[in-house]
Amino acid sequence: MKSNDSQHGARKWAATGGVAACLALAVLLAACASSPSNDSFLLGNMPGTGVFSPTHNAMREGDVIQITFEGSTNLNTTQKIAFDGVLNMPFIGTVNAAGKTTIELEALLTILYESQIKPAEIRVQILSQAAVVYVAGAVLKPGKVPLDRPMTFLDAIMEAGGVDQAKAKLTEVTLLRIEGEKRRAFRLNLKRALTGADVELIYLRPFDIIYVPERTFNF
Repeated sequence: MKSNDSQHGARKWAATGGVAACLALAVLLAACASSPSNDSFLLGNMPGTGVFSPTHNAMREGDVIQITFEGSTNLNTTQKIAFDGVLNMPFIGTVNAAGKTTIELEALLTILYESQIKPAEIRVQILSQAAVVYVAGAVLKPGKVPLDRPMTFLDAIMEAGGVDQAKAKLTEVTLLRIEGEKRRAFRLNLKRALTGADVELIYLRPFDIIYVPERTFNF
């Protein structure tokens, strides 16, 4: 009898959104398990702090880019980087673009076109980026945020409508990031960032996840 009651309760819990709650809890628990509880593990030890690095803003599959050739405008092209990471360029064929910055691609194209055209400036510009970050938890507009510019974790939270002041636990924000074959978790103190106490800037990378937990209320 107890077994039947338990199964009925489980089905009822799942039907009312228990699955979503469980997933959110699993993400939070994974973050807590892999990040120290000591608040010293904040901005100072966080990868990506300081001046924005172009390598963190490399082009990816799905990005739309514009390539212009000074003096050879017939070669100008606007393309979306294919899912295999390549562009199809006039006269030279496919060129690997995914994983490169605009500066790196400009340098590569200059070499590849050296025998095709007179020395000319080649300019690569990103028109739109497919990369996003995700903001979840106690924010006003949780969901995907396009990573269309160098963006800090505070910028992303503001793009998500800011925090829910009545619920958010500002001192224990979690950043989940894929590094190699692993997902790492970092603790961020949003309260210190909002008050200007932390001056280091943490720039996001494509597909980072920011989770703002809710405060626990004891009645």
